[in-house]
Amino acid sequence: MLAVLGGLADVERRADLGGADLSRAHLNDANLNCTRLSGANLSGARLSRAILNNANLTVANLTGADLSGTSLYGAQYLTQEQLDKACGTDVKVSTSSVHR
Repeated sequence: MLAVLGGLADVERRADLGGADLSRAHLNDANLNCTRLSGANLSGARLSRAILNNANLTVANLTGADLSGTSLYGAQYLTQEQLDKACGTDVKVSTSSVHR
């Protein structure tokens, strides 16, 4: 379900990567739209410019993940604590764009 081509990764819509160990994975520009990532370990992952719209991020470990330019519109169950661990305290969860 995960294909890496020339640094780009595409995941089938609604792919289930729940609980997967993706720590330090290179997922820059990846399309993870609608992907289930609940409980996934994304610590230290490179997710720059990735698309995680409507992805389920329930208790996903984002510690030290690079989320620069990442689209998180409608991300499900994304918490402020997860963003703080990934980006520091300068980035805030917008309740208008995050489904809970």
